[in-house]
Amino acid sequence: MMDKKITGADKFVVGACLTFIIATFVTAVVVMFTQLIIVDKLHVNNGFTKFLFAGNDILNNVDNGGAESAYTKKIINWEEQYPFENVEEKAAKRSTVIEEYDELVKKIENKISPFVSKYLVGYDKAVELAHGYDGIIDWNFVSFSEYNGISELPDGYLAEFKEEREIDEWIDSLVSFKDYVESQGIDFLYVQAPGKVSDHDDTDISGYVDFSNQNADNLIAGALEGGVEVYDLRDEVVKAGIHNHDLFYRTDHHWKISTGLWGAQKVLEYCNENYGFNADTSLLDSDNFEEVLYPAWFLGSQGKKVTLSRTTPDDIALIYPRYETKFHYVVPAIEMDATGDYSIFYDMDKVKEKDYYNQDPYGACNYTNQPVIQIDNLSDVDDKKILIIHESFGNCVISPLAICEKRIDSLDLRYFTGSVEAYIKETKPDIVIVMYNVGAIGGEIDWASHKNVFDFR
Repeated sequence: MMDKKITGADKFVVGACLTFIIATFVTAVVVMFTQLIIVDKLHVNNGFTKFLFAGNDILNNVDNGGAESAYTKKIINWEEQYPFENVEEKAAKRSTVIEEYDELVKKIENKISPFVSKYLVGYDKAVELAHGYDGIIDWNFVSFSEYNGISELPDGYLAEFKEEREIDEWIDSLVSFKDYVESQGIDFLYVQAPGKVSDHDDTDISGYVDFSNQNADNLIAGALEGGVEVYDLRDEVVKAGIHNHDLFYRTDHHWKISTGLWGAQKVLEYCNENYGFNADTSLLDSDNFEEVLYPAWFLGSQGKKVTLSRTTPDDIALIYPRYETKFHYVVPAIEMDATGDYSIFYDMDKVKEKDYYNQDPYGACNYTNQPVIQIDNLSDVDDKKILIIHESFGNCVISPLAICEKRIDSLDLRYFTGSVEAYIKETKPDIVIVMYNVGAIGGEIDWASHKNVFDFR
């Protein structure tokens, strides 16, 4: 067998590849060292760090020439403030050596991956070029049967499909929580928010390659059997003759801020009819709000993954009531305790600059994802107290709710790690509302972390 002769071209290609790999490695090390030591420990913010992290949010909480950040994140021991009492720990599988090793690998990957991806100099442009090439050769983002990837629907909307998931544990948790809440003399309601894929409008996808609605249907069926009161907003969308996609951003998984207003109005109408509320829901009529439009300002989480080479940005609008409002607004995790009108609910830093890859304009709503938010309406409104438990879909719902009711407490269980039961005992709401979108439902509950959206203990 004859040895293949190595040509000059071969050497060049190998050399170029090695140079690229070494340069990437060195850059990743420099970026990691700069953030973990120079920025996080020494709190240095100079020309070099601004160049290295241009467009990223790493420098947001660093002293910038003596000027303070708009707000500072505070680490709070929620379990200490709201301790668990008489909690029977759920039976957990004993971790095998392999499982413990896999968990360690995941932690290391999660720590390192940002430094070799979004924080790497030139990363966004490189990803754009790669997706642009995919577009040239007509390569779709993922197979329609692949989960957690991005697919483009026929009308250009981006979506992530969900697999069939185990629901029984979720049903048991919801029913048990309902029983606890009602044992405290408090009303309980589960609200089902829609997802971007609809079983009414996307009949060739829902139930075939995406099972988010089927997971929700199974949850609702079990919840109803367990005596849970359920209000399904998907039915309201169909009744209103709204095409489901119109409620959502094209490049993001969230519904629009204006949809959150509509959802809040529908929930309060339901509470008026079924729980003796006296909310003036006409305050939430869309005609009573003005929109401040930020055109082509928002590249959502799905759009960020496929880049601007394969999609275009969304418009996003912040909404404001046309009438006077006054609230007392407390967000403990960012040390905010303020009084003001409806505009107090917006983090305007999120829309200050058009930055497609490193800003989240939807996160302007109630300062992105907060463990706890407490709102008192200082006007003369319906004297009811609502505790709403939700994920990010609820961020644009709680503000409209606060227009009509005296007190709104908001918990995001992905970040609130204290006892929900203890919080309820302390705050004594009139009703507890749990609201999740269909994509958030199902799978194994991690009872140890207290960070699962259905861990209501």
